[in-house]
Amino acid sequence: GCGVFFLFGEMAEGDTWEDMFGGKEESNPFSTEVVTHTNAPNTTTAPPPSDDDFFNPTPQPISDPFLLEEDPLAASPSPSPSASPSLSLSPSPSPSSSSSSSSSPSPAFSPAPITPTPSSVPTIEESKFQFQILEPEKVGDGMGGYVSYPITCTSTAPGWTKEEMKTARRYSEFLWLFDQLLQFDRCAIVPPLPEKVMTLSKYDKGFLKHRQTELARFLNRVGGHPSLSLCPALKSFMTKDTLQAAPPANSSQSKVSSSGGGWLSFLGDTISTISGTTTKPTEPDPYFETKGKLYAELETLTLSLADTSSSYLSTYSEKSSIFAKFSELCQEVSLKEEGGDQRIAASFLRLSDIGGQLASLHGELGDSLKEFWENDIRDQYRYILQVRVMLQFRFDLLTAYHAASTELKNKEEKLERMPMSHPDYSGVKSSIGALEANEQNAKQVFDEASQKCRKELELFEAVRVLEIKNLATLFAQSHLNHLLNEGNMW
Repeated sequence: GCGVFFLFGEMAEGDTWEDMFGGKEESNPFSTEVVTHTNAPNTTTAPPPSDDDFFNPTPQPISDPFLLEEDPLAASPSPSPSASPSLSLSPSPSPSSSSSSSSSPSPAFSPAPITPTPSSVPTIEESKFQFQILEPEKVGDGMGGYVSYPITCTSTAPGWTKEEMKTARRYSEFLWLFDQLLQFDRCAIVPPLPEKVMTLSKYDKGFLKHRQTELARFLNRVGGHPSLSLCPALKSFMTKDTLQAAPPANSSQSKVSSSGGGWLSFLGDTISTISGTTTKPTEPDPYFETKGKLYAELETLTLSLADTSSSYLSTYSEKSSIFAKFSELCQEVSLKEEGGDQRIAASFLRLSDIGGQLASLHGELGDSLKEFWENDIRDQYRYILQVRVMLQFRFDLLTAYHAASTELKNKEEKLERMPMSHPDYSGVKSSIGALEANEQNAKQVFDEASQKCRKELELFEAVRVLEIKNLATLFAQSHLNHLLNEGNMW
């Protein structure tokens, strides 16, 4: 009695065991017998259904997932394995998605456009040229056959006709234009051409489509460049039937703005006057020293990124093959199950349909990413090579200036050691004046080139920021929308 009182407290007058526990008064709370309380939920487990009950939905309160008439996907026709949704930046609802708003796919990832601040980047002028390359055309047969690229151009630049210009050029003529641009302004970063690669067939549609895109990008980059767009060879490229060497630049222009012939002749004449081996000069400008190291490292890293991207994108082709095999096997299982239970056969047939869609989706994404990601990364690699060409040209001018200074210093030291009575004294003394003029000329050319190369780098990096960020954004969008489409299919 004391123990019960201690555990449960004092009963109020008139209370019973039933009032305290919800059970019968005579039930012992310490008994091992099961007591049914009136306020407890019924947790009695129903006996497992028989085989007939399991496949018969009538007595079951839960719908049978194998029932075709209760399948939420049964109302819509199953797409064929060959059908595949178009890959775009906006996710398209799959046949398996519900029409209700609660199950609609999430909106596509659409970040705000990236705009550089005017205070951080130089002004990028709007291009006065718009180039377009139409469908490539095959000209001739056999060994003499080649591919011609029809080009249209509209321009608002002074000296150009306002009407649309049309011409057709082969790849070798694009190479001619590229060489002329290099000679026209050695301080400009000439946009790269697509690589001249060997293919099993130069008329392969995929290869021609890629080259068509790359050549159009080359022309539009040239047309948007403030210096290269003024090259006479560009106008000859669009208007002349026969391409010849570009006319010499105006002699009234500064040496920095003149054609490459003047640069190279000065560089060659300066170095050729120096006997012996010239020591490599030290870069005097920390800006160019930093940029030189940066782009040397980017050259290696960008090429590695392109090669790694190629390996990465090949996984989508592998996944496409795996899902195609998965679809094929599910279809075979479905055919075998038709002799048994139709509901199992229908389930595997539906998996076969989804597998076929996923095979197409992965294949299309791999092709799309290769077209704009891997190829664009390789284009950036070639562009960086052109930056190295410009920086190397400036360093060659520095070498010429260093060589001219060294030769002048050697002559002056020789004159100091030479007695005035020496028969060569007057000749050495008179040559110093010419060497001083040569050194001043080399310094002027180098200083002008350094200023122009610095402005060129700033403009290049401002444009490159937009290109890389847009490329990376599109890369991310494609993956996110691919995941949305894949989820909708499942």
